[in-house]
Amino acid sequence: GGTTPPAAVDNISISAIYCAAPTNLTVNNITTNTADVSWTSTTSSSVLYYKANNDEEWIIDDNATSPYSLTGLTGNTTYTVRIANNCDDGENTSPFITTTFTTDCEAMTTLPYEENFDNIAGSTSTSTNVLPNCWSRFNGGSTYAGLPTAYQTTSSHSSSNCLYFYTYNSTSYADQYAVLPEIDATVIPLNTVMMSFSARSYSTSYPFIIQVGVLSDPADSSSFQLVQTITVTGTSYVTKEAYFNDFTGTGSHIAIKVAKPTSNYNYGYIDDIVLSVAPSCSPVNNLTVSNVAGSSAMISWEAGHFGTVSSYT
Repeated sequence: GGTTPPAAVDNISISAIYCAAPTNLTVNNITTNTADVSWTSTTSSSVLYYKANNDEEWIIDDNATSPYSLTGLTGNTTYTVRIANNCDDGENTSPFITTTFTTDCEAMTTLPYEENFDNIAGSTSTSTNVLPNCWSRFNGGSTYAGLPTAYQTTSSHSSSNCLYFYTYNSTSYADQYAVLPEIDATVIPLNTVMMSFSARSYSTSYPFIIQVGVLSDPADSSSFQLVQTITVTGTSYVTKEAYFNDFTGTGSHIAIKVAKPTSNYNYGYIDDIVLSVAPSCSPVNNLTVSNVAGSSAMISWEAGHFGTVSSYT
C-alpha cells in the first residue's frame, strides 16, 4: 500500500562521445622533478593536461603519446594529470581520465631545520599514523602500530602536537623509528650537524631511552647506525642535544629509534626538533658551584665530549 511520491528531473544534457576514453593511466619513476606517465589509447595521440594542485593554469600537450615524461616539476608537490584521446583527426576528444601523484622530497641543503609537529592535524589514535611531509617511520609491531606519530595531546611541549613513542616488552610490540627528511650530505656533511629537541618520559616509573643515529638505507631499519643514546627521566620536558661529529658512516637520513625494552616500558614524547650546524666544540658538562663564601665560590665543570678547547669564558 501507500502512495508513490512524485519525482522530477531537470536540466537534462545530452553530449556526443566521439571515441572511448583512454585506460590504465599510471605514473611511475617519480623523482623530485620528473615523472613518467603511461596510458592505453585507442587513437594515435592523446591530449594531456597536468598542473600542480595549487596552480591555476594547466600545462597542455594536445599531441601526446604514451609513455610521456614530465620534467621541471617541483619536489614534495602534488600534481594532477588528465588524459583524453584525440578523435576524428583531433577535431574532438574522448572523456578524460584523471590521476594524481606527489613528487619526492628534495634533500635539505640549508640549516637550521625545525619541526614542532604543530602544522599538521595530529593523530588522536595510537593505530593511526600522521607525520610531517618528507618524514617516514618503521614499526613492525601490531600493538600501538601507528606509532611513532605526531600526536594531539596536552603533554606536548609546544602547542598541540608532539612525536609519541610507546613500546613494551611483549611480542606484539617492536622497535619504533622516526626518520627525518633527507640531508644532502654533499652540501651538509653529517659530521657537521647537531640535533636538539625537547623530551619527557610518559611516566615517572620508567626512563625514556632514545637512540639517535643515521640510516644508510632509508627503506631499511636494520641499516640504523647509532650515534648517541640519550636517557630522559621524569615527566617534565628537558632539552637534549645529539652531536654527529664522530659519525663516519654512510647515509643522509637522521633517525630517532626507541627500542623495545628487555623488560617493562620504553615510552615518551619528543617535540621541537632542530637540526643545525654544530659548533667546533661541544658545551661543557656538569657545571657546579660549591664552597660559596661572602666574596668567593668554587666553579667546576667537565669538558665537552668533542673539540679542542683553548680557554673557557
